[in-house]
Amino acid sequence: MIFSGIKETLTNPISRTYTIAAGIIFGSFVGYLSSSQQILQIQYKLGDSFSLYFGGLALVIGLSSFANSQLLVKFSMETLCLASLSVLSITSGLFFFYSQSSSGQPNLIFFMSYLAITFFCFGILFGNFNTLALQPLGHIAGVANSMISSVQTLISVGIGGTIGQYYDGTIIPLVFGFFICATIAFAILSLHIKSTPKISK
Repeated sequence: MIFSGIKETLTNPISRTYTIAAGIIFGSFVGYLSSSQQILQIQYKLGDSFSLYFGGLALVIGLSSFANSQLLVKFSMETLCLASLSVLSITSGLFFFYSQSSSGQPNLIFFMSYLAITFFCFGILFGNFNTLALQPLGHIAGVANSMISSVQTLISVGIGGTIGQYYDGTIIPLVFGFFICATIAFAILSLHIKSTPKISK
């Protein structure tokens, strides 16, 4: 029973797509977690104020989750995910070039503003990805949720660890990691949605 549930979870195209996309995006977030203290406390010399900045960004995710519940009244989860990935990819690409022009250490206000936008997108993506991945597997929700979480964790730890290892005293590896992960996840979702047969009314 458990084995068949695991097999169904891994072979279901909808569940597989959103599980992989979520793992990739969460990987960039893990990359931030592994390098945030070095960036904010040491690189930007925030010292004991680091916890305030870190907590403020966590609050953005909470606000985003609330906004997501309101946006779902008008938009589908798929639309919100694609829109969030688009914003995350575009802003990260632009900020990557800006960061390079400032030797990898842009103004703190600009950097925090960019991270606020990034985390707002994360708040929308995290909940919707998991819901979409579980949607076709309600009859085996317990096994499916465990399997989805395990796969996401394996993917995210690998990606996050890689991003963290590339920290070089600048924010460039982190921003580039956000850009690459968002772009890949957007491509995966776009291909999945295009290949999904439309149900005629």
